[in-house]
Amino acid sequence: MTETFLLDVSKLYDDRVFREYYGNLSGYRREKTDRLKIRKDKNLSLGIGILINRFLEDNFGICEHFVRYSELKNGKPFFADFSNIHFNASHSGDVCICTFSENNTGCDVERLSENKQLRQIAGRFFSEKEQAFFKTASESFAESFFRLWTLKESYLKFTGEGLGGLNSCQILFSGNAPLAFRANEKQEVCFKEYRFGEYFISVCSASDNFCESITKVEL
Repeated sequence: MTETFLLDVSKLYDDRVFREYYGNLSGYRREKTDRLKIRKDKNLSLGIGILINRFLEDNFGICEHFVRYSELKNGKPFFADFSNIHFNASHSGDVCICTFSENNTGCDVERLSENKQLRQIAGRFFSEKEQAFFKTASESFAESFFRLWTLKESYLKFTGEGLGGLNSCQILFSGNAPLAFRANEKQEVCFKEYRFGEYFISVCSASDNFCESITKVEL
């Protein structure tokens, strides 16, 4: 099963709450959090650790504090002692998400905004076929943009390429179902889309075994 957890980190701006959760997490997560200078970024990094801890406690009865991490060459982290568990994280605004699966997975969350540069970004990173989606979509341009962007980034995080691969693939639609293509060849991946208020969330996996809803974690 591919399950996605979500946390609003707003309460972590309270120093007491921040210190409470910070002290319970692994040295790996604390180090990643310490390297960040902006409080918002620290909160989001800590929030990812909280989500990982919640998943591990719910499913294995263990704390994130005791987990060993390693990283692939592209920097994508994984659990050194749980090769059958894949995870990926993303954040936007004051929300962070983390997806867990027995299969390779990638996820992305983006907060809806009416940024005037969206059309310029779309022209730079979306193919002509992808941009045709904006003309037929029933949503606003901004909503269509963030839907397509999260789908594309979740796929590129699934492959491990990250944003450097934005021009190497296309997300096209069969009806309303998203499909990934490279050099006009369909890729064997599956997508699941969620909405959380003004946030667009997409998850990519090798198998179509997604949870129907997101698990929201409360502090």
